[in-house]
Amino acid sequence: MLLAVAQINGLIIAPVRTPAAAWARVGSIRASVSSWYDSGVRLPSSPAAPTPAGPPFSAEETAALQAASVSQEAAWKGKGEICPPELANMFSRPAIYFSLLRNPNKDPPEEIWDCIRAEWPVVAARSNKELLEALKPIKAVTVDIRSL
Repeated sequence: MLLAVAQINGLIIAPVRTPAAAWARVGSIRASVSSWYDSGVRLPSSPAAPTPAGPPFSAEETAALQAASVSQEAAWKGKGEICPPELANMFSRPAIYFSLLRNPNKDPPEEIWDCIRAEWPVVAARSNKELLEALKPIKAVTVDIRSL
């Protein structure tokens, strides 16, 4: 018998006695923590802090990025050209800045930054990486589109 922990919906309930044969059916765990530790693999003591790519953003640049993140205008403004799929919504129409920049599950597509530079020229000198890093704290604040 092995001692296991029962887990229901992500909550740890209680220790449960489980026959070793049940573990064999699920798949055996061959490496134990001590063998992993003794193998020489070490975790870093502290994660390296990201280094800023350029000078800090001015208040004007931050305000422009904030305005872009809550804008309900379509990001793609191509004249007669087909909207790139990365900037389109599920109906193949151009998506708005809000939905592209504030998606909590993924980073905005690379193509959005050129649209932002065209609409808000104050951030035109910034690289994609700088804009993405500056967007993270703005994106961390939850905004409901119905309140805009």
